[in-house]
Formats: sequence, C-alpha cells, structure tokens
Amino acid sequence: MLIRRLYIAFIVPFLFLRSIDANTFGFKPDGSNYYKTVSEATDGTIQILVEDDDGVAGFSLNFQIHVDYTTNVSTTNWSNGSSGNGHYRDWNPSGVSWTSDNTATHPVTGGYLNASLITSGAAPYWQISLFATSAGDMTYTLTLPIFDDKIYEGGTTGTDEQINFKISNVLAGTLDSDADEFSYRINDNDLVPYYGFAQTSAQSFDEGHNTNDDGDGLSFALIPLANPADGVVYAVGTNSFVIDWTITDGTTTSGDYSAASGTVTINEYGGGGDDNESAINTSKLWWERDISLTMTDDDVDEPDTESFTITISTSDVNDGQIFGDNNELSVVINDDPDDLAPYVRFISASQYVDEESSKVTVPLAKL
Repeated sequence: MLIRRLYIAFIVPFLFLRSIDANTFGFKPDGSNYYKTVSEATDGTIQILVEDDDGVAGFSLNFQIHVDYTTNVSTTNWSNGSSGNGHYRDWNPSGVSWTSDNTATHPVTGGYLNASLITSGAAPYWQISLFATSAGDMTYTLTLPIFDDKIYEGGTTGTDEQINFKISNVLAGTLDSDADEFSYRINDNDLVPYYGFAQTSAQSFDEGHNTNDDGDGLSFALIPLANPADGVVYAVGTNSFVIDWTITDGTTTSGDYSAASGTVTINEYGGGGDDNESAINTSKLWWERDISLTMTDDDVDEPDTESFTITISTSDVNDGQIFGDNNELSVVINDDPDDLAPYVRFISASQYVDEESSKVTVPLAKL
C-alpha cells in the first residue's frame, strides 16, 4: 500500500511538469530585427517560429495576434476611417493567408490551423489555434494583402506607415517574451499628386449664379491630374493639400463677385483616391474640391459682359502641386438684361433762386 502511494505521489508531479513544459513560439525576426520595411507594391510577409522543444512530437498552441493601436501605435488604416493616418485603408486583414515551410508535415488546412479574425472592436485581432502531430520546429508565414494604391503618403523618402503586431492572450504554448512584437513597415511608392481645373476653356455665368455644386468637372471644380514625371494620376494622401485661389479683374470690380480670394483644402477622403488598387477616379467626391463663387446680381446696368481671371496656386508643395496648364480660367459675367439704364426726372417742375446766390441744388428722382 505504501509503495502504491509513493508511486502516485511521484507520477503526478511529473505529469504536471510535463504539461507546463510547453512549446516555445513567437515572431521570427527578419535577420536580427523584429521589423521589416517593404514597398507598398508588395504583399509582404511576417513569420511565426514554433520550437518543438517539449520532448513530445508535435504541438498545440492557442493565442491571439493583435494589431496594436494602443502601445506601439500602428499608423496604417485597417478599415476606412479607422485609427491610422489618413482615411482609406492601407491593407486588408480579412485577406491574410497562412502557409508553413512544409505543408506535408505541418499542414495549415484540415483543422491544423484555425485563424478567426475579429473586427468588432477598435482594432482587429486573430484568435489562433495551431496544431501539429509531426516532430520538429516549424515556421509559419502570414502574407499581408497591401493595397498598391495611388494615394500619396510621402513617397519613398517619406515616413513609412506601420502595422504593429503583438502576440498576447496565450492559452497554450510558451511565448518567447523577446519575440512577442513585430513591426511591418510600408514604404510608399507614389509620386506627389497634381491638381488643376477640370475645365480649360473660358467660363460664362449670368449675374446671380453660384458655382457651388454646378456638377462634376464643371465651373471651378478641381481634379487630380497626371504627374508629368510618369503620366500616372495620384491623389492626396496622409497630409491635406491646400490650394489658394485669387481673382484678377479685367473689366470687373470686386463688387461683381462674392469673394476675391480663398483656399480649398483637399484631404485624403475627398482627394479622388480609394481603398483599392484601381486608378484614381477624378469624379469621386468632386464636390469636396469645388470653388464656390457667386456672381453679384446688382441691379445695375453694365456692359453686356464683364471679365476676370481666376488663378490657383499653392505654397504647400510637399503635399501636392498645381498642374501649369490647368491653373487659370478666364471668366465672363453676363449682365442681367433686366438691368436697364436708369431714368431720372426733376422732383419739382420749377425752381426759384435768388439772383445773388452763387449756386442752387436741383433735386432729381430715379424712375
């Protein structure tokens, strides 16, 4: 009886020690670094290394991978209008794919790998269960779908946008505390955007007309245009782009329109870009880039037409440029045909004045 009790007392602690001697895992460094910089044009990868070091062939892991927007703050957007820079998403978490260095011995299908994406909170994360029956260490690779958009985010010399990953909430396995974080950095490959008037011909408006929301590409609407360096149309990205406009009178005066100058601020949302890899849509949200100006209905008889020139320029050259052929428009204001020449009459039929007076005021009335 004593021997049996000693045997049980020995084997239980042994099993307990075996159960906590779990397999070690964590992010695999890129060389010696727990970060990597990849061009926006590439769907890059991050890797998880599992060390089969518990003395039993195979392993069973359960953990979460979070995109960090709290501590090591990510600057990319995972959905439109999320916590990163700008507005449009930079990558697609739901399109992440998995593989292993040897899918024959360590498959990622058939229940060996389950990666459930949760997007109900402020930041996405994956709930991971990873199972293997074969012995040996294994590297698992996650491919990240990065949008090769045409939205300017500083270009190749700008600040890389980051997706900062963190492993946490480990339920099975031993996390290497030195390998619990990895930073994936996206290097922008776009050129600076150019903007200009959609119209190039002279514009004509009647008195009283307001150009606000005249229509896509009409009146004083501004559109993204091709960068002369490569002929590709790019749009404003992370940093807003400020355009100045000013009026130079021809035969008009400042009283013939509602304002002589102003600014248009174009941000990523209204710049013409999108959350995919398609070409820039110059019609998208065009009203976000519209100059609103009212031609004064002044009830004054004037020449049939009066003219001015409206010009756009910018000092914000790091965030955008003005295309030279589309920076100026000639504008004609058509006088209201109901504005007739005024008629006047004497108020009194006769006026008397003392012959010693040097002058007299004769009042008139407008008809």
